[in-house]
Amino acid sequence: ALYWPSPKSDCEHAFELLRRDPEAVPLDQLLISCERAVSEHPDDPHQFYLYGKTLTYIASDSEAVAHFRQAATAAHHPAQHELGLAYLYGRGVPYDPVSARRWLLLAANGGYAPAQRQLARLLQIGEGGEQNQEQAFHWYQQAAEQDDTEAQIELSLAYRRGAGSHQDNEQALHWLQRAAQAGSPNAQYMLAMEYFSGQIVSQDYAQALQWMQSAEANGYGAAERGFFNNGLCTEIGSRN
Repeated sequence: ALYWPSPKSDCEHAFELLRRDPEAVPLDQLLISCERAVSEHPDDPHQFYLYGKTLTYIASDSEAVAHFRQAATAAHHPAQHELGLAYLYGRGVPYDPVSARRWLLLAANGGYAPAQRQLARLLQIGEGGEQNQEQAFHWYQQAAEQDDTEAQIELSLAYRRGAGSHQDNEQALHWLQRAAQAGSPNAQYMLAMEYFSGQIVSQDYAQALQWMQSAEANGYGAAERGFFNNGLCTEIGSRN
């Protein structure tokens, strides 16, 4: 079933402010707004989802799960994803990877990219059920096509290894470039390393340095950057 959100409530406005700036809205005020929204819109699963998300900010996991479940049973895909994660990490409910996979599958079938990516990971490692590389590849691809950069990285790695599909360096490079161009620092660093090594793309130190600098600007870890930078400088020096 498709879910169409209601007009924005006070809870939605407050939650959007909180996401942009954690200091923008006092949590007690946000909780009051969300309680009112749930009371005024008892048939709107999105309000229960927002209330659940708000409760996670104050570490009230069991209460959050109750609200996620209310929304999830009404086919609210982000809530199904959150409920799946709760079971996967034992937040507010006992650890239950089978239930996690079940809720993630519902959200994934509804087209929710974060759930598609998380389900792919469970299928990849066999948590909560059988391992299935082909299905993992399928769900990574579904999420990647919705511009989920983490899924694009995983899809690139799958193509590079031939996991769940044929080995294809061209596709591996394509998806890594898409994630890097979208601003993922992990993808930018990985792409820099590809240009440095020249394994799936023509070696290009200028491109390697450019992507390493982009990764650094986006907050990639200093230790890894330093190792790469030293290796790159040594290699460039040996060529001069």
